[in-house]
Amino acid sequence: MGNFPEFLLVVTESTLAPMRLPHLAVVAAAGVAFAFASLPFALAADQPAPALVRQAILPVVAGDDAAGFGLPAAANATPQATATPAAPLNTCAGERSPVKTLTDTAAAFGRTAAASSIFALQALERPTVGPATPRLAPTETGVVELNVWLRGFIRRNNGAIELLVSNSPNGAVLMANFPPQGCLSDAAPEDQAAMTTARIGLINRCGMPITSGMTTIAGPAKLRAVPFWGTQRPDGVAGAPSGIELGPVLAFEMAEGLDCDPETYKDGIPTPTPIPVPDTITVNLMPQTAARGTTVTVTIFTQPAMSGVACSFVAWDNAIGLMAQGETKQTGPDGTAAWQFTIPADAATGTDGRVTPSCAGVNTTGSGRLVILP
Repeated sequence: MGNFPEFLLVVTESTLAPMRLPHLAVVAAAGVAFAFASLPFALAADQPAPALVRQAILPVVAGDDAAGFGLPAAANATPQATATPAAPLNTCAGERSPVKTLTDTAAAFGRTAAASSIFALQALERPTVGPATPRLAPTETGVVELNVWLRGFIRRNNGAIELLVSNSPNGAVLMANFPPQGCLSDAAPEDQAAMTTARIGLINRCGMPITSGMTTIAGPAKLRAVPFWGTQRPDGVAGAPSGIELGPVLAFEMAEGLDCDPETYKDGIPTPTPIPVPDTITVNLMPQTAARGTTVTVTIFTQPAMSGVACSFVAWDNAIGLMAQGETKQTGPDGTAAWQFTIPADAATGTDGRVTPSCAGVNTTGSGRLVILP
């Protein structure tokens, strides 16, 4: 363990999604990658709190090689999104909101992804589906992983992001859903982390989509998502005629050095240029033991120090109640970003409050402990 303290925790190696600053717009999304090992200046969940510094080691791994995608020899016009109906009453993310946000009682299926394709999904026969139909097995009770070509995206007024993808630059399109952040609070913490990290990954690579129309984007990517029976699109312009969609998206990956600008691919897929991402991120809480009403400062460090990395955090009380969620900020020249939040007066007290950091390009498996006093 070199010169690290004896209580340094080394996190199991995990794949890091490549990070790139947004090409088309300014990053403005909040997010977080939730897990369980401790990070710097925070204490492990199963250990006492005599010391302040911990570190999560997350090795960098190469991105996808983008093999198998067609080239955009002829650029067709990006399909334009049709109007989305207003969300039904008592829903958050539209029709069948609990299914789309993994907050329904049937969402406890395995999260191991199976290889699939847009062709395979579009070949499925549509069942009878209504606005309040519960989760339908087997299509909606598993996770798929597939290579896609990005076509366009739009941000809805409720905060949802809809991403149009196809198997090639001119192929039939499929809708992929990134639900509104405010609709995820009843999902399992691990699912919240995955959905938020996927959203951050898309925004950091492609920019923040606008609400006034579909923005044309391009490039090869890999998605992990739960298939979802959504709105039928008979013309196939803004989604599949059968209504099969991806929702929610649990992971968004793009090869290092690639972006979402259609101009990048006018002569084919370029050879990716590696983009550096942090090897590690650490978090500092000041104070680490605090009473309700206390203002806590959260600082995230990138190691090695890198500026321009989009980071955020989420804070939970002792009963896993959401206390605060930091807006997405980019690290400064010293490789850090900082926030403040006040512990709510009704926060559950105890020794297992948590602050979970998130930075684009680094998939953490750790959180910082916050002891909350009455």
